[in-house]
Amino acid sequence: MKKISLVYLFLIFGISVGLNAQDLIVNGKVFNSRNKFPLENVTVKIVNQKKEVITKKDGSFTITASKGQSLVFTSINMKSKYIKIENSISDLEVMMDENEVNLSEVVVIAYSTVKKSSFTGAASTIKNTVIENRPTASFQESIQGNIAGVQSSNGSGNPGAVPDIRIRGVGSINASSAPLYVIDGVPVVTSDIAGSGQSNPLAGINANDIQNLTVLKDASATSLYGSRAANGVILITTKRGGAGKAKINFSMQQGFNNPTLKENQKPLNTSEYIQYYKEGWINSGGNANNYDSLLLSKGVDKNINTDWFDLTFRQGRYNQYNLNVNGGSDKTTYFISTNLYKAQGSIKTEDFEKASYRVNVNSQITDRWTVRAGISGNFQKSSDFSENRTAANPVRNFYRLVPWISPYLSDGVTWNMGFNTGYNPIAVFETTKKQNKMYNVSANGYSEFKILKGLTFESTFGVDFNHGFRSVIQDPRVGNTYIARGGQIDDYSNDISNVIATNILRYKTTFKEKNSFEVFVGYEAQARNDRDLSVVVNNITPGIITPAGGSVVREGTGSGTANAMVGKFINTNYSFDDRYFITGSVRQDVSSKFAVNYQSAIFWSVGGGWNISNEKFFKSSWIDELRVRGSYGYTGNNSGFGNFQSQGLYSSGSDYNSNSGITLSQLANNNLTWEKNNPFNIGMDFNIFKGRFSGSVDWYNRTTSNLILDQPIPSLNGVTTMTVNSGAMNNRGVELALSSVILAPQSKDGLKWVMDLNYTRNRNKITQIDSLFSNSPDYFRRVGYDYYTRFYPSYAGVNPSNGEALWHSNSAMDSTTNKYSPGLPKFIQGSASPKFYGGINNSFNYRNFGIKFQVYVYWGNTIYDDLGALYRSDANTGLIDLSNGITKDEFSKRWTTPGQVTDVPKPVYLGTQSGGSSFESSRFLYDGSYIRLRDVSLSYTLNTDDMAKSKLKINSAKFYVMGQNLYTFLKDKRLYTDPEVGVDGKLTGRPPVFSTLVFGLDINF
Repeated sequence: MKKISLVYLFLIFGISVGLNAQDLIVNGKVFNSRNKFPLENVTVKIVNQKKEVITKKDGSFTITASKGQSLVFTSINMKSKYIKIENSISDLEVMMDENEVNLSEVVVIAYSTVKKSSFTGAASTIKNTVIENRPTASFQESIQGNIAGVQSSNGSGNPGAVPDIRIRGVGSINASSAPLYVIDGVPVVTSDIAGSGQSNPLAGINANDIQNLTVLKDASATSLYGSRAANGVILITTKRGGAGKAKINFSMQQGFNNPTLKENQKPLNTSEYIQYYKEGWINSGGNANNYDSLLLSKGVDKNINTDWFDLTFRQGRYNQYNLNVNGGSDKTTYFISTNLYKAQGSIKTEDFEKASYRVNVNSQITDRWTVRAGISGNFQKSSDFSENRTAANPVRNFYRLVPWISPYLSDGVTWNMGFNTGYNPIAVFETTKKQNKMYNVSANGYSEFKILKGLTFESTFGVDFNHGFRSVIQDPRVGNTYIARGGQIDDYSNDISNVIATNILRYKTTFKEKNSFEVFVGYEAQARNDRDLSVVVNNITPGIITPAGGSVVREGTGSGTANAMVGKFINTNYSFDDRYFITGSVRQDVSSKFAVNYQSAIFWSVGGGWNISNEKFFKSSWIDELRVRGSYGYTGNNSGFGNFQSQGLYSSGSDYNSNSGITLSQLANNNLTWEKNNPFNIGMDFNIFKGRFSGSVDWYNRTTSNLILDQPIPSLNGVTTMTVNSGAMNNRGVELALSSVILAPQSKDGLKWVMDLNYTRNRNKITQIDSLFSNSPDYFRRVGYDYYTRFYPSYAGVNPSNGEALWHSNSAMDSTTNKYSPGLPKFIQGSASPKFYGGINNSFNYRNFGIKFQVYVYWGNTIYDDLGALYRSDANTGLIDLSNGITKDEFSKRWTTPGQVTDVPKPVYLGTQSGGSSFESSRFLYDGSYIRLRDVSLSYTLNTDDMAKSKLKINSAKFYVMGQNLYTFLKDKRLYTDPEVGVDGKLTGRPPVFSTLVFGLDINF
C-alpha cells in the first residue's frame, strides 16, 4: 500500500511539474488609454525572446507564453507596457499611454506595415493627438513644424486654402512638386476641383477621423508607388472600431479668428497722409502756402478719416463639432463619425464651412477571411475674393485707398462709386458673390484571405468621386467693367472620378528561428475621368443667381479628359536575427499620359539596415537601441500636367462667321516620358537612457532629371511652345528628429515634461537647364543655383544728402545712380527657399493639468512683394484715390533732413525719380525669417473616479483653451504683413494668416 501511495505521489508531482512547464495562452485587446480606441499594429513580445505577434485592426492578439514570463507591448508613439503572465488569460485588456517613440514601433508603409527596427527607408509619423481637434481647416496645416523634411506653408489667411507641401525640396519645374496622398489604400484627388485656384479637396477630411499619418520620403519607402512617388507620399489610415459596448466621443470648440497686423504695419490716417504729401509738395518745388489750395482742388477733405482696416478686417467666428461612435463584437466592429466645421476669416466675406461623415466596418467572416469596408463623404462651401493687382482685391485696396475718401455719399447710406474704378470695397463686400462648393464621396473595400500558413491574398478597391462648383456674381452696379456689361454671372462645374483596384499575393515566413522573409506581388489599375463646363453671361436680371438671368452669353465652354495607369510590382524583405535587414522592390507602370513608345517604365529600390544594439559585442549601459540604414532607388512623376501632352492636338472654339472651327493648339512629341527621381538616403536611429531620449538623423541626396518643360518654339504655325523632357535638379539635405523626456514623473500624478524637436536643412541646385527656360523676370535659373534664386536690380538705399533713392549701377556694386531704368544690372538677391526650418514641441503634464506649445522656425528665405512698387509710390501718383500705401513704420523712417541715414526715400509730389509702378528692385525684397509661437494649449482633465460615479456614465472629460499664431518674431522689421507666404516667396495681395483663440470640451462616454 505504501508503494502504491508513493507511485501516486510521484505521478501527481510529475503532472504538476508538467503543467507548470506548459505554455499559457493569452488572448486580449490593446486600447489607447486616452480615448479607448483599439490599437492596431502593436507589437506584443515575450521579454528576452524572439517570439512576438502584432495586434489586429480591433486591437486583438493571441500569444503563447510560459508562467512567469512577461509581455512587452510597444507601438508607435505609445509608452511601452509590461505585463507578467501567471495564468492563461482570455480577456486581457491592455491600456497604453501615449509617449515617446522607440525602435519597436510599427510603421505604416506602402501596401504593408513593418517594425521600425527592420525598416530600411525614411518615414515619419505624426501622432493623431497632434492632428485631431485642431482649429485648422485642413489636417495638412498640422504638418507644419511636426515632421522633419516636410516644408509646409499656408501662405493665405483664407480658411480652407491649399497649403504648399514639399517633401525634401522642389522636385519639378512645370510638373507638380506636391506629394501623393493615399487614404486607406486609395490615392485621392487633390487638384483644384472648384476652379477657383484656392479650393482644396483634402480640407473636407475630418482630422478627428485620422488614426495615423505617415510621410514616406525616400526610395525604399515610396518606390512601390512608382510613377506617382517622386515627390513623396503621405499615407493616412482612418480610425477603426473596437470590440465591446459602444464608446461615444464628442468634442466641441468655439473661438475667434483675429487679424495679425500690428498698428505700425497699417497705412497712414488722414493727418499723417496730409503731412506726408505736404512734404512731397514742398520737395517737388511747390509753395507750402499753396498746399491747402491744392488739397481743396483735389477734393481732399481733412475732416474725413476712413479706417479701411476696420472696414476690411474683422474678428471672425469659429466653431467645430465632432461626434464618433465605435464598438462591435469579437467578429465585427464599426466606427461612425460626423463633423461640422465653420470658420470666418479675418477679412470680411471670407467664410469656410464643411460637414463630413465616415463609416468604417471590419468583419472577420471566418478564421481565414477578413473584410473591411468604408464609406465617407464631405461637403465644403467657401467664399473668397480676387487677389493680386485687381481693383476688387480688398487687401490691395486696404493699403492703397486714401483715408480722406468716404465709402458713402453724404446721406451715409448710398455707396460712393466715384473712386477705385467703381470698386468701392463696401459695395464689393455686399454685392459680389464668389462661392465655391465641393462634394466628395469615397468608398473603399478590402478583403484578406489566408490561403495557407503565411500565404494571403489581399484585394483593395476604391472609388473617389468629386464634384466642384464655382459661382461668381458681379453686380451691375459695382465695378466700371461690370457696370458696362450689365453685371456678370460666371458658373463653373467640374466632375472628377477616380477608381483604383489592387490585388496582392503575400507570403511571410520565419525559418531556422533567426530568418524572417516576406515577399508580395501585386497588380494595380487606376483610371481617372474629368469633365467640366463653364458659362459666362452678361446683362443679368437683379435677383437671378443662375446664368438664366443673363441676356448675353459671353462664353460657353466645356471639356472632358481621362487618363489610366496599370502597375505590376514585387517587394521582398529579409531579416536575420533581428540584426541585418535587406529590402528590395520593383514596379512597372504603364501610363496613358506619355508617348506610345515611352508609356512604360520600371521603378525600383534597394535598402539595408543594421541593428547594432542587437550585436553580442555591443555592450552599453546607456544606449538601448541603435541602428543604421540606407536606401537608393528610382521613382517617377506623372502629375501636374495634361493627359495628352505628348500628342498633337487641335482645339475647337475658333469660330468664324458663325461657323465652328478648329485650330492647331499643340505639337506632338513622340519622345515625351517620365520625370526621373533618384533618391539616396542614409540614416541612424537611436534610443538612449532607458527611453528618455530617442531620435533619428538622415542625410539624403535627391536627383531629378528629364524635367517636363514647355520649350518655346517659332510660332509659324500658331503654336508657341512644345512639351519636352529637359533639365535636372538636385536636393540635398539633413534631417534631425529628437524626442526627450526631460522630466519623468515620480508618481502617477507627477510632473512630466516631453520635448520633441525637428530640424531640416535642404539645398536645392539646378544641375542642367536649357537657356530657353532660364529666363524669368523674378528668378535666376542657371546651373548651380537654387530654383528660387532671386534676380533683381539692387536697391542701394537713400542718398543721405538729398533723400533720393539710389540703385547700384554696375556689377561690382561700387557705384550708384539715382536714375531707375530697365537696363540696370540685376544681381542675385538670396532665395525664396529657407536655409533651414523646424519645430520645437513641448508637453507638460501635472496631475490633471496639461500644457502644450509649439515654436516654429522658418529661417533664411527672402520674400518679394509683387505689389510693393504700387504701394510705395513716394507721392509720385499725386493726390488720387489710390495714392496711399506707405505704412506708419515707413512714415516714421522716411527721409526728412540732410544727413539722415534711412532706406525710405523722401516723397516727391508727382515725382519720377522713384516710386514708379514698374520700378522692381530689391527695395521690395524682405528677409522672410521668422519664429512663431504657433500652437499653445492649456487643458484640465476631470477626475476619472469622480466621473465614474456620476449618472452620465462619462469615461473622461477634458476642458481646454487653445491658441494659434499668437506671436511672431520677424527678423526684418520692414515687413509690413505676416511672413508666411507660399513656397515661391511672393506677397500677392493674399489675406495674411490670422491668429485663433479656441475654447473646447472633449467628452468620452
